[in-house]
Amino acid sequence: MSDLWMWPEHKHCLIIGCGSDIGKELNKRFRAQSGWWTSEYRHNVNFCSVQPSKWDLAIICSGTVKPKGVFWDIDQEEFDQTIKSNALTPLRQIRQIYPYRKPGASICVFAGSNPNKPRPDYIAYVLSKILLIKAMEELQASSNDCQFFALGPGYVETKIHQDTGETSEGRVSTTHDRIYELLTACIKEPQIGGRNIHVRDDFSNPLGPDTYKLRRSESR
Repeated sequence: MSDLWMWPEHKHCLIIGCGSDIGKELNKRFRAQSGWWTSEYRHNVNFCSVQPSKWDLAIICSGTVKPKGVFWDIDQEEFDQTIKSNALTPLRQIRQIYPYRKPGASICVFAGSNPNKPRPDYIAYVLSKILLIKAMEELQASSNDCQFFALGPGYVETKIHQDTGETSEGRVSTTHDRIYELLTACIKEPQIGGRNIHVRDDFSNPLGPDTYKLRRSESR
């Protein structure tokens, strides 16, 4: 950990899931960025026993895509564990770190695949990520000094896909530079709270009340 914590003008980025490929790459980029310092934690950290320093940005990168298989064929305990790892544990961690936020802080979680399309072979993963996306909107509605948002990185060639035997054939991997670029743009956007942003999105148009949120229709 850097001694920059003694300089109040530097911002603090708290990364949960630092063992993930995305977590490692974001940590490197924030550490290289002037004016930031980082704290890294494993995916299962319990902040009841570990007190974080005051933070400006919290990023939760942990998660799993296992088990692979349709609902009827996968083990119930594995299904439950994925919901816990991808959604319930991050929400517990958010509850624990929330009191240590600085004014105007942001919390970013990572979304999964397109919520508008079914992926029956990854039902536990998809459902847990949709829960997390919606949770960002609900938490945003109950906080006036912190922004909660989900970031969908698209397909990223990381070790998480090795768990399922998924290949990158015919797919273009999102670069870690693009993920970092979008994340830093999001925390500068004052209306980002409660939204699910994808790497293909931009902020060239004003964000409406329903833009990039889980909605049946943008007009409803």
